[in-house]
Amino acid sequence: MRKPGVLIAISLAFGAGFICGLLWAAYKGAPPGLGPPTASTPALTEADRAHLAELEERARQHPDSRPDMVALGNLAMDTGRFDTAKEAYEKALKLKGDDPDVLTDLGIVYRRTGQPKKAVELFRRARQIDPSHVNSAFNLGVVLLHDLKDRQGALEAWEEYLKLEPSGERADMIRRVLEQLRRNPQK
Repeated sequence: MRKPGVLIAISLAFGAGFICGLLWAAYKGAPPGLGPPTASTPALTEADRAHLAELEERARQHPDSRPDMVALGNLAMDTGRFDTAKEAYEKALKLKGDDPDVLTDLGIVYRRTGQPKKAVELFRRARQIDPSHVNSAFNLGVVLLHDLKDRQGALEAWEEYLKLEPSGERADMIRRVLEQLRRNPQK
């Protein structure tokens, strides 16, 4: 073989392998962030521990401060302290119950603690308040597909998501998953 022919053959083989790998990954499993929740709790750094203690103290001193409750919920969720996050988000919602961001975050907490039906309820409530809320549409599809095994519901949720956010990395990932669901409706 001549040198240009070898280079073309290698390039074609590499490209075919890459495409096959992408197809196999799309078929065999959810991309990171789309699968079922894991039980791992992130280790707290000293800075996280100090900040969490500070936010807990502020929340105790100012139980009517919605921003303090949301900040505590956010850090607690990010550090895997789901009971603390749930309590903080629920208090924030008692102060102002129509916040789709807090409803979605609380839904994520419920999912992470093994309560996917409650998570779906919260995501749908967020979508009723703000039909253009992208994160609640995304998370609704995740929980319906992976936790409740409702393929049709996930399909509908993600089609709504794509209407809201038709481009970007997450949209491309959702399109691949939807394509797989449509190709294999019984799996």
